[in-house]
Amino acid sequence: MKTFFTALLVIFAAALWAAPAPGDIVTFGSYPAGPDGAKEPLEWIVLDYYYARPADGVRSEEWSDLPEPLDTLTLISRYIPETCSREELGAEWQTSLLRLRLNTEFEEKCFSPEERERLLTWTLNEEPVSDKVTLLQGFGDLWADDGVSVWAMFDGAETRKARPAPFAGDLKTEDDCFPWALRALPYSAFTWVDSEGVPRSGKTGVPERLGVRPVIKVKKDVPLKVTGHITPPRFTLSAEARAYEKGMDLTRGDRVLLGEAEQDNDAANGKEPIEWIVLKTEDKKALVVSKDILYYPEPDYKTWDKGSLRTFLNNKFVGYAFSAGERALILRTEIETTDVPAERKTFSTMDRCFVLSAAELTALFPSAEARKSKGSKIADRTAAKEDELHSYARDCYLTRDNAFADRHGVIDFPHEGGVIYGVRPAMWLAR
Repeated sequence: MKTFFTALLVIFAAALWAAPAPGDIVTFGSYPAGPDGAKEPLEWIVLDYYYARPADGVRSEEWSDLPEPLDTLTLISRYIPETCSREELGAEWQTSLLRLRLNTEFEEKCFSPEERERLLTWTLNEEPVSDKVTLLQGFGDLWADDGVSVWAMFDGAETRKARPAPFAGDLKTEDDCFPWALRALPYSAFTWVDSEGVPRSGKTGVPERLGVRPVIKVKKDVPLKVTGHITPPRFTLSAEARAYEKGMDLTRGDRVLLGEAEQDNDAANGKEPIEWIVLKTEDKKALVVSKDILYYPEPDYKTWDKGSLRTFLNNKFVGYAFSAGERALILRTEIETTDVPAERKTFSTMDRCFVLSAAELTALFPSAEARKSKGSKIADRTAAKEDELHSYARDCYLTRDNAFADRHGVIDFPHEGGVIYGVRPAMWLAR
């Protein structure tokens, strides 16, 4: 009996000291909330740092910014404790007056010397500055994005809504929420989140004052008191996909909408639903591929298991395009690839997202005509460096074995000539 109770105490202690999970609300530091010097505990939300989870076995030297060490927690303030003006936010984070305020005045008044020692200094996007207190970034170039963007961290607009802290003064709007600032980046499409939780373009309509939600990073072994959890709303599929959500018996050729990505080349109106084609079904899963080319990356011609495309699809794309609820539908599957140039050597990887192989294209598409595809408008803009190149290359897309389907749907292997290859992601979905 004594051993039993000892085991229970060990389990209880382990649970008590376990690192908080994404969505947990924790307290760290305090805010001077009154003239008498009284302080209120600062509440933080543990963010879902999905981009920092590398695909199995992918440790490419070219991706030195990825993966992020997994022994840290990224926290954003639950409420808006302060505000800033558009001028203070500035055009670049490096020279922002708000950056200076957060890393001096805010840090000193909200954290004790011991707590300040526990704040980690970090650099994002190879910026020449390092901070202990920062902001989430607006979405810019997904291929180059390091993942600490507003899209990656929250499961839908509802969870991006922010309310002023009780001690923050009269900042409330009609719906009890307030717009908040994002850190500007080169080529960034968004610089703030409106009161409805929607990231917005900074070119027009930016409020005179924006809420400030500081972001910090600490080691997982820092003791944090968990006081609650943010339960994200259940993801909602489109009407076309709702039957699939209920367990529809999908058949080859069916189309579903799942996830969102920038496709119409108009960042101000948000992301667009991604359309997927069902290629085949097995038991309780379905293989789907995007209807259109979504990206035109620079091919590195490495094998699938070591290439940057695998890292990108399994980390940045999956984290950016799908909510946490939607990601639960994407199955982690063993994928077998044959490296044709290397004497047909075969290897296996475990992936959530991948591209089809040349053999799969031949087997799953009934004809070259069916293999033809178009790029989304945003992908076309990326490819259209020259009109001639654009008209020639926009329908070519890569496979896992570095073959490609050309604009006529014919499968070939890369050759000289400056062809730009697109990407049509594929996944196995639970059904």
